[in-house]
Amino acid sequence: MIKKLLGLIAFAVLSLSVTAQTPVYGPPGSTGPPGPPGPTFNGGTITNPLNGTSATLSGNVAVGTTIPGSNPSRLNTAQPAEGTLVPILGDILATVGAAPFQVQQQSYANPGAGSGTYNHGLFYGYNVGIHSGGPVTSGQPGWIMGMEDNFYDTAGSDYGPELYVEHFHPNGTYNLRPFYMRVLNGDSNTGNAAIVEHDIGTDSGLGEFGIESGPGNFLFYIQTNGAQFNVPLDAPTFTGNLIGNAATATTLSAAPIAWSPTLNGFTNVGTPGVFASNIKLAPTVYCLTIEIVPATSIATVGGSSYISNTPYTPTNPVNLAGTDVTGNATAGNVIWYINGNIYFPTITTTTHTMLWSGCSVN
Repeated sequence: MIKKLLGLIAFAVLSLSVTAQTPVYGPPGSTGPPGPPGPTFNGGTITNPLNGTSATLSGNVAVGTTIPGSNPSRLNTAQPAEGTLVPILGDILATVGAAPFQVQQQSYANPGAGSGTYNHGLFYGYNVGIHSGGPVTSGQPGWIMGMEDNFYDTAGSDYGPELYVEHFHPNGTYNLRPFYMRVLNGDSNTGNAAIVEHDIGTDSGLGEFGIESGPGNFLFYIQTNGAQFNVPLDAPTFTGNLIGNAATATTLSAAPIAWSPTLNGFTNVGTPGVFASNIKLAPTVYCLTIEIVPATSIATVGGSSYISNTPYTPTNPVNLAGTDVTGNATAGNVIWYINGNIYFPTITTTTHTMLWSGCSVN
């Protein structure tokens, strides 16, 4: 009986059929905002390292693109052989026909007794190929700063580094070097001399080299047609003349000589103290100092107030620098004119001691 019952149970289990149920999902959730756009590379690529001369850039290379074989902290170039131009960097301008700004390196065989050695130069500026021997943009000037490590000077028979700024005309011809510096015997452990030169050109009255004490207050400047010194001469000490040969300077002054200026058109309350001196440094170099100490006050009117009875008549007008001695400040310049008179600007009533000084070089 029991066996029969077990057989019926087994048959029922074996004949049981199971039907799969379809799962039930809830409604979809809301959609989130779109993500940020990915980087745009525009198909640009960089192939080969930039530490040689075989790097190739194509397309628009995206920011963040890795340079093959590069060190992010530095960029090195290598000159493959002496006399081979190495273009390092270049910036092509948007202006049609303009030359690029560039950095280039080149080397040159030294002449004469320096034969067998090389002078290496690094040049950067505008249209650099005019100097370096690289490609040149025609019709454009060259404006270049150069640094050279080992120039051999056949005249001085010595090696030395150079630093200069130079300009070339748009037709490619050399113009001038406004600044030039060279260390003499730069390859020696005992050399201690340098040459520093400024070329202001040959156009009359245009080129100028000067030293200022504050904007527009020239202490000294040289032009192609003259020069001017505006250094105060309160207590000058000279060991020789500034221009020419002392032997040709008639009555060369070894110390300042007093002179008696005449005040014209001044408004004085009381009689001011007027102290003046001059010194002759060469046949055509006169320097003046004028100090006015008001008794109570002084005042001037521009164009009407002047000092006469000066010891010298300059060929060209000279600015004499002014100093407010009492106020320890600069004061308006006065003009030492070609008729010998010294013309003043308008000075409102002041009780301060005033000083003017400068030199005429003709």
